Amino acid sequence: MPADPLRAFRVWPQAPPRAGRVALGPTRYGWWFVTAMLVMLLSSLNYNLNLGFGLSFLLCGMCLASCLQTRRALCGVRLQAMPAPAVFAGEQATFAIRAVAPTDRLALALCLVPQFGEDDDHPARDVQAHVPQVFTLTMPATHRGRLRPGPVVLQTVWPLGLFRAWTVVDLDLECLVWPKPATEVPEFQTDGRGHGQDRSGGPGVDDFRELRPYMPGDPPQRVSWKASTRGQGLFVKEFEGMTSGAQLLDFSRLQGGLESRLSALCAMILKAHGQGRAYVLELPGRRLEPGDDPHLHKRQCLNALALYRGTAHGPGAEESPAPPAHAIAGEGPA
Repeated sequence: MPADPLRAFRVWPQAPPRAGRVALGPTRYGWWFVTAMLVMLLSSLNYNLNLGFGLSFLLCGMCLASCLQTRRALCGVRLQAMPAPAVFAGEQATFAIRAVAPTDRLALALCLVPQFGEDDDHPARDVQAHVPQVFTLTMPATHRGRLRPGPVVLQTVWPLGLFRAWTVVDLDLECLVWPKPATEVPEFQTDGRGHGQDRSGGPGVDDFRELRPYMPGDPPQRVSWKASTRGQGLFVKEFEGMTSGAQLLDFSRLQGGLESRLSALCAMILKAHGQGRAYVLELPGRRLEPGDDPHLHKRQCLNALALYRGTAHGPGAEESPAPPAHAIAGEGPA
C-alpha cells in the first residue's frame, strides 16, 4: 500500500516548472473541495434548491479568488543563498537561504527539487515586508567533495490551502564535504625538514607561557577552568617548549586505498589540532605548511583533502573553491 493513499487520486501533475515560471495546481484539499462543490451543485439541480445554487456559486467564486491570490503570493519574493558551512561525510549539509518580500507574504515554504512532491506539508514561514527571513534546508552528505543539491522550489498554499503555487529558483547552492575521519589514527612522524630541537616562542606542550581568551576551535583540555570561574569568560592556557619539528602527515606513507588514506589523514589533522601540535600535510604534488593561524591551517588542510582528485599512487588536486556568490531569484512569471 503506498505511503500516501491520496496520491492515487491526483490527476494534476505537479512537476517543477521551468526556472522563472510560476506553476499552479490544486492540493489534495482542493480536490476534495471541488468534489464536494460538484456534489452540492448536482444536488441543487436535482432538487431545484435555490439556496443550494447560491451557495455553490459563492464557493466557486471563493475558489477562483483563492487561485488568483495563491499565484500572486510568489511575485516579488527575492531569494539569496548564504555560504554553507563545510561538513564531514556522513553528516547533514545545511543550506541557509534568505527570503525578502516587498509586502507581507504568508505561508511561504522552500524545498529542494528532489523533495518536491513527496508530501504536501513542507514547513512554511511568514515573511514580513522588507524583513529578511532565513529558511534552512538539509541534505545528506554521503561523499567528500563539492555537494551541489541543485535548484530549490519556492511554494505556497496561501490563503485557503486549496491551490499550490510553486516556482524553481537556481541559487547555485554548494557545500564542501570533508572526508569522514577514520576511527583509528595512524602514528605521527616528525617532518624531516625541521631544524631539530629548538626553543620556540610558538605553541608547544612543555612550559606554561600565558593565559589568553578562548577562541572557537580551541581544544577543551587547554581551557583553564580555574581562571574561568572568576566570571570574566573562558581562558586558554598557552605553552611553549622544546619542539622537534612539525608532525608530518604524509599521504604516500599510509596504506590502503584513496578514500581510506584521506580518512586517516583527516583523523590525524583533527587529533594534531586538538592537541595543539604543529603539522605539515604532504599530498602528491602539494605541501601545506603550518602558519600563524592554526584554525586556518586546519581548514586549508581539510579543504585540500575534500578536493583531492588524484589516485592512491598519483598526483592531482583541485584548487580550493571561492565562496559561492549570492544569487537572487526572479520576481515572478516571465
